Amino acid sequence: MDVMKTDKNTICRIKSALLISPLLAVAAVFCGSCDGDNVIYAEPQLVVEGWIDAGGHPIVLLSKTIQPSMEYQDMSVLNDYAVRDARVVVNDGQRDYVLTGRQDDNYLPDFVYTSEELTGEAGKEYTLTVDYDGHHAVAVTTVPAPVGISFFKIKPKDGADSLYGINAFFEDDKAEGNYYKFFVKIEGKDKFYLSSFLGLINGSVLGDDTEVPVYKGVKIPWDEFESFYYPDEVVNIKFAHIDEVSYNYWNDFEELASFSRNPFFFVDSKIRSNIDGGQGYWAGYGAMEYRIDLAECIRNGNYIIQCE
Repeated sequence: MDVMKTDKNTICRIKSALLISPLLAVAAVFCGSCDGDNVIYAEPQLVVEGWIDAGGHPIVLLSKTIQPSMEYQDMSVLNDYAVRDARVVVNDGQRDYVLTGRQDDNYLPDFVYTSEELTGEAGKEYTLTVDYDGHHAVAVTTVPAPVGISFFKIKPKDGADSLYGINAFFEDDKAEGNYYKFFVKIEGKDKFYLSSFLGLINGSVLGDDTEVPVYKGVKIPWDEFESFYYPDEVVNIKFAHIDEVSYNYWNDFEELASFSRNPFFFVDSKIRSNIDGGQGYWAGYGAMEYRIDLAECIRNGNYIIQCE
């Protein structure tokens, strides 16, 4: 998947859509190239954003790649490209589960396929199949065993008394070559979990003391994005043990996201995908979720939060 290219210092206006949802890592296919006021369109592709947590039900979001535009496009345009009548099936190695589609404003796009009959289990392999309007996409993932957080530490940001950082402490088995991903959702502000800024971890580079900062979920505009937390926020943290395929996808996504912060630096990169017949990802997460009420913790002087 080639990222859009520009000529004559012209940049297509899709930066407004990047970085909100993992799905938008495929913004690269919004257009093939731009030349002045002329836009060369790419053939529409099926975009898959799907995952299954250990102990959770499968979640699959489907859309078509967005047509490029020289004008600003609001995030709500994604709902116009949602695929709402696909056949979506997940096989757990024993039987097929047909996922049911429904409207859900907690996601973007606002249509989700799921099944309460299927619950993810650590160590199992899951095959996703999507059929829609001549498109046939297949992907396979495995759910790793969850790894729990030992405790969180809350501390004021240096030089900013009104902002706080959250650090996570956990035990990593260096011999296993593990990978991890943090997601964050602020109650009352975020409808769904966002990819935590710098929240991707390669266990092989961790030291003996496994302490990592957990920043807010990435959102735009960048000039208004604050990675630390306000003292009145209630923070939900999802900590996922992921496989190497999912790590590669997120690593490419975060690289693209980081470079896309600079409108004068253009990226010609590819995002690795495990979707055969489409773009995006199908991931298994050995995930655990935590809730931190910062106001309550600060009021009680509880800056160390032990986790069971």
